[in-house]
Amino acid sequence: MAVGTDGKVLAVGSNADIRRRIGPRTVVIDADGGTVMPGIQDGHMHPLGAAAQSLNPSLGNASMTVDQFRARLQHGSDFHNSLANSRALALAGVDRTTPDPAGGKIVPGADGEPTGLLVDDAQGLVNQVIPPPSPDLILAAQKKMAGTLLAAGITSFLDAASSEESVTTYAELMAKGVLPQRITPALLIDAELARKPQEAAVYLRGVRKRYAGPAGLRLTTVKLFLDGVMEFPAQTAALLDPYLDAQGRPTDNRGPLHVSDRDYRALVSRLDADGWQMHAHAIGDRAVRTALNAYEAVARPGRRGRRHTITHLQLVHPDDYRRFARAGVVASMQLQWVLPSSFTNDALRPCIGPERYARLYPARSLAKAGAVLAGGSDWPVDPLLPFTQIATAIDRSNPEESQPPLNAREGLTRTQSLVMHTSGAAHQLHDGGLGNRPSGPAGGSDRPRPGHHQGAREGDPRHQGPIHPDLRTGGPRRGLPDGTGPSRGGAAHRRAGRRPDIGWFLLPRALTRTDRRAPDPPRRGRGAVGRA
Repeated sequence: MAVGTDGKVLAVGSNADIRRRIGPRTVVIDADGGTVMPGIQDGHMHPLGAAAQSLNPSLGNASMTVDQFRARLQHGSDFHNSLANSRALALAGVDRTTPDPAGGKIVPGADGEPTGLLVDDAQGLVNQVIPPPSPDLILAAQKKMAGTLLAAGITSFLDAASSEESVTTYAELMAKGVLPQRITPALLIDAELARKPQEAAVYLRGVRKRYAGPAGLRLTTVKLFLDGVMEFPAQTAALLDPYLDAQGRPTDNRGPLHVSDRDYRALVSRLDADGWQMHAHAIGDRAVRTALNAYEAVARPGRRGRRHTITHLQLVHPDDYRRFARAGVVASMQLQWVLPSSFTNDALRPCIGPERYARLYPARSLAKAGAVLAGGSDWPVDPLLPFTQIATAIDRSNPEESQPPLNAREGLTRTQSLVMHTSGAAHQLHDGGLGNRPSGPAGGSDRPRPGHHQGAREGDPRHQGPIHPDLRTGGPRRGLPDGTGPSRGGAAHRRAGRRPDIGWFLLPRALTRTDRRAPDPPRRGRGAVGRA
């Protein structure tokens, strides 16, 4: 394979064919029988949050007893829940008379006093009085974060909850050469501002005007939370039908919508007119439907400028599957979560019942209905393990548990999963052609073909053989010439003095073969309850 200086594939063929393209300044990398693949495009993560979180105490997604839990200083690794002690509440001025902020909740005890549990936007009440780390500490953490991204093969990403300060930080890190990736900061709009579309438009227009470069920093996307999380005890995801109690009976709780259907339509209409692409957090099927209603209202036949996105999609009503393709909506999913665990078995299944449980994370149904799937890690809510995402999207299994897969019929094929985490996310991020071979019709769109490669046997995950265990926790073998991260494989052309393109990397042969024997399960981190 020959790759040009812009990261695009120039030719694919035999070794003899490619050798004819080698010139005096060509960098040649021997793939040694391995697989050369596009760099991973991550359509939903929080790198600056990962850097900041690395400086704080963390549960690390561990399971523990109540006594062990109480012995640890807590800040939820899911970004949706925090525990504050009485001193922190006092410093923040939070007491029994403090009203819940829009999109958040101060959880009270039986006596009406705050318990210290702060949900979603209520966390900001305490966060604003926590002293920030020193500039030297945070820069060191950010450099470590950048190395983690490169080592995992991430060549382009969306930061799924960015502020204007985040944009400044990314611009500075890119100017210092710390982050060579293409970066899309999704500017966060809170629930209160979302109800004021004109004010939101003015704020976003100002940010875009103040940060008109560098070229790799794209201000195209707005993030908004439509609901919370589904698992017990939070149950803040917005559902069409109520949650169930311990006896399986419907309760009066369907979960709150942070922004109403009417308000979200008005916001999307205003921001779409200004050229913004929406990225909506929606876990429950009512939140998903709310997002679809707004996106359908602004959809236009043949228009490709906006690729409005719904992220997480834990529960989608079957009536809504085909609406994604009709409105050109991208389905951003974090499929490392689709495995049987204590979260799904104990904190989720009893609360929603068997019928809804059997429809969790409908990746294959959405692909079959024509939706473009885009992968995302949600790092640091979960560890950054792209190949765990790719593998679990296929087999929906937990190698640490002797349990059947979670809704195996919703498993993707190997090709679908790889496309989802490369050209699917590239489509979401408008990175088509940059390190990814377009999979649309010849000479046409960079949009991945709906339901790509759903052939006879390859289209059925049950006939694909087990996933090689090293694939879940493995990663790219070859690094950039400076040893910091992944590189293109094959015959690569690069001009002298040019920063190396990071659109392609090489997997060793051992990680790309199919191993038909039952492997010993590797250790891997559990998924977090929360989503960001």
